[in-house]
Amino acid sequence: METDWLYYRIFAEHDRGIQHLLDGPVREIVGEAGRLCPGHRWFFIRYFDRRGLQIRLRQHGPLDALAELEHRSAAVLERAGRADGIAGYTGFLPSLYEPETAKYGAGAGIARAEEVFLASSRLTLRITGPGYWPLRLGYAGVTTAAAVELLPAAQRVAFLYNMSWYWSGGNGRTAQELRHRVRSAADRNREALEARYRIVHNGPHAHAIREYTDLLRETLHTPFAERLTVPHLLFHFVHLMNNRLGLRPAEEALVAELLLTSAGSPCAAR
Repeated sequence: METDWLYYRIFAEHDRGIQHLLDGPVREIVGEAGRLCPGHRWFFIRYFDRRGLQIRLRQHGPLDALAELEHRSAAVLERAGRADGIAGYTGFLPSLYEPETAKYGAGAGIARAEEVFLASSRLTLRITGPGYWPLRLGYAGVTTAAAVELLPAAQRVAFLYNMSWYWSGGNGRTAQELRHRVRSAADRNREALEARYRIVHNGPHAHAIREYTDLLRETLHTPFAERLTVPHLLFHFVHLMNNRLGLRPAEEALVAELLLTSAGSPCAAR
């Protein structure tokens, strides 16, 4: 059976529009695909380029089912563009999916990575909806902490330092100023952010997060190309989970700072 990928870039003017697209049309399209395509695989990321904010939705299945899915997806997105549709939605473009084999390896490597992409995309759709946005940093903190705990204890602090450094600008010209702002925000908002962490950690989606973490553990314990170390792979998987949850780079640095410096964090620097 011949298969292929269907890939859409779906645009909106603001984060609120992107979130509404995810909660509405994307959820509907994925549901349709599950009914149409045996063994349907899919994942999404949030992205920004010269065209603006967008959801990049990739779906895999048999060619005949994808043809019908393409028709139904277009109808769903057309409804989103009507006057009573999604505020801020500005259209979509079909695109060509090029698997990131340079990052994850060809063959079994990219296939295992795409299983993680699918699981983190499913988890995101499971937890998003009404009331999600104010808690997203809590979700990011819990999923990141669970992922970092997969590393040996001696590697966790270094991983979080690297995460904070990278997403606050690395060696960039303005990185020092951004790093200061991130650390100040962590100190200033610590009580509220730790409260959100506890809400998520003890909330109704804790089991789903553990299931995702179990898949991540299993994936990291299977062989990839020699140059792809566990911390290297985990860094990418953590970033993509946070991306799907709706975090910007500076917010990823903020999450790392909180996990490094909060007394109750399982990954805190001692």
